[in-house]
Amino acid sequence: MASKRLNNLWKRLNRDPTMKFLYSEFLREYKNLNHMEEITNCNHSNDGYFLPHQGVLRPSSITTKFRVVFDASAKTTTGYSLNDLLCAGGVLQDDLFSILTRFRKHQYAFTADISKMFRQIEINPSKRKYLKIYGKKDLKRMSSKSRVAPIKSVTIPRLELAACLLLAQLTRKVLNALKLKIDQVLLLTESTTALSWTDTPPHLLKTFVSNRVAQIQELTKEYHWTHITSKNNKADHLSRGIDAQCLVNNQFWFQEPDSFNSLNSETELNQSDKNYLSEFKSKDSVCLTVKTSALFDDVICISNNFQKLIRIISLIFRFIYKCRKNSKECGAPSKTERQNTEIYILREVQVKEPLAMKFTALNSVVM
Repeated sequence: MASKRLNNLWKRLNRDPTMKFLYSEFLREYKNLNHMEEITNCNHSNDGYFLPHQGVLRPSSITTKFRVVFDASAKTTTGYSLNDLLCAGGVLQDDLFSILTRFRKHQYAFTADISKMFRQIEINPSKRKYLKIYGKKDLKRMSSKSRVAPIKSVTIPRLELAACLLLAQLTRKVLNALKLKIDQVLLLTESTTALSWTDTPPHLLKTFVSNRVAQIQELTKEYHWTHITSKNNKADHLSRGIDAQCLVNNQFWFQEPDSFNSLNSETELNQSDKNYLSEFKSKDSVCLTVKTSALFDDVICISNNFQKLIRIISLIFRFIYKCRKNSKECGAPSKTERQNTEIYILREVQVKEPLAMKFTALNSVVM
């Protein structure tokens, strides 16, 4: 019965990080004050009783806003509770009227509150077996969260980035619930690719990665991301898949981290990795070239017969002349036209490389 109620209590605490924190702090104080002690060798005999317990939160209370109540009236499978079997003693103190009457006898009177008075009682060791409780030790792990991978095929680096976003959202939710001053928040990921993306401007990345990186940077701008090896990554058990019974018996999952000093906060990130570069927006360069050619360049390619070229160019010049002067000259090019055309061809050839610079220099000297 006590174990079942503890499991139900734990489910409720996992849904409320603030309540869980206060509950753990209360029981930790209980133990530190030596008001209870841990049972190292528990004898699960029928002779004894486990007290169910629950938390009571009263934000309006001035003295104690949160306390744990132990339910000695909860009935066991036998149909009896601890209170049913206790021998209730008589009333030891006087009635309130008598106490107040004696209070007036003296000129001066003092009142004082005894802190945790009802715990200041030494319990006979033979009777302590009736005041046992079940508890779970989870002081370091405030909360955890996992998510099933999507049915749609997604690359491993993208899934790891989604896990980073899940961690960022969970961290923000827990810290907002606690409302405590935290000196340092360290976020760990096994993926160096995802770690590189979180430090990259989102506008340089493709849509899927860009949206998640932007959310991560917004949620964790005051926190520090670093790398953790697969060997030390507890979340790796969930991502690889593990049944509930194996997880319960897994000591590595439940043990507290010894130290964070071994973490390499200066992990060298390989930003030339193909997985990292594959999510960058592609920059397509388009090169346009324009080729300019003169009339001479187009005509000279028509034939490799020099006389034929002279005749063709001569007819072109005649056409231009007729358009300007309204001339009616016709027939084959004259000797004068052919000579002028030949001079034109020779000049055009000289202007071309490699004689262009010399031709320009000669013209400048003549001028």
